[in-house]
Amino acid sequence: MAVHQPNLRLFADSDSRAQYGYRLITGAYTSSLWRMTFGYAPPIEWDARIKGRGAVGIGEAPSLIHHAQITWMPAAERRRVRHSLWRRDSMECGEKKLQPWDHQRRQ
Repeated sequence: MAVHQPNLRLFADSDSRAQYGYRLITGAYTSSLWRMTFGYAPPIEWDARIKGRGAVGIGEAPSLIHHAQITWMPAAERRRVRHSLWRRDSMECGEKKLQPWDHQRRQ
């Protein structure tokens, strides 16, 4: 489940909101939004002018909250990147490693 703003209109109380482990904030945020999302963990700063820049974390543990850059790519671009990474990894290892998508193609 994903929500735009994890506020009390969506969740009955803070205990309900705490049950959702994977959390993400992108763009500009207020101290209230940070507290709703990551509790009292120390805030991370980022350049909110860059689209998709933010923080991602699991729960409210400060050691599990990190910078994030979210992006969207068309399907053709995702395939191109995936295959270029696969080719690079194969060349570094000197052999072809089976990837999850290789199995799907053989069926």
